Amino acid sequence: MITPAPQQPQISPLDWVGDPGQCPKFVGFPTRTGLPADLIWSGKGEVPAIGARVYIHMNSFGPAEVKAYFHADGYLGVICQPDKMPARLEAHGVTQGHFFGIELEPRQVEPQQLSVCEAREKAARQNHQSQQRQAKTIFPKASQQALRESYCAPALQVLAWAIEATATARRAAELAEEANGNDPGINRSDDWIPDYPPQDSEEHPEHPQNEQRD
Repeated sequence: MITPAPQQPQISPLDWVGDPGQCPKFVGFPTRTGLPADLIWSGKGEVPAIGARVYIHMNSFGPAEVKAYFHADGYLGVICQPDKMPARLEAHGVTQGHFFGIELEPRQVEPQQLSVCEAREKAARQNHQSQQRQAKTIFPKASQQALRESYCAPALQVLAWAIEATATARRAAELAEEANGNDPGINRSDDWIPDYPPQDSEEHPEHPQNEQRD
């Protein structure tokens, strides 16, 4: 499969003056005049003005300047020009990107995420130990070691997944602390892949990827 090269967002120098319902998605405009009514801004704060300085937390794009407004599927977004584009985008001449309000907000990490993973790992470990005891009862001969291992294989795989999930949650918590001092509730890790469509809620399910994201 050939991955298309990232494209520079399109920005119109003029306001949209046609039917708001026909206003093209993802095209940038210098004001919100003419865009569909009742668009949702999913960030907590006010919609930034053109020329305003913002910080794009999604995938650690960092500081940026707002260049235009756009809309997609009922949501309002901003086209921004980060001070420093990732090398993979810069190589294609991309200097700007589409961002929704939530992508300008720090990602909130569930406080109990790590403890939940640890609890699941403990349960998986106990289940694996139980399966091992059962296997020894069912296949008591030393020559049946392969059968015992096969019997325990599903439980062992679940345990491996649980251990990996705990390690991932622990690393996310460490990254949050490193990036935000003593505030473990914020995560700016580079592997944040937003969901689509964005949602305007306290839990902040995240947003569609901008055009230039692979």
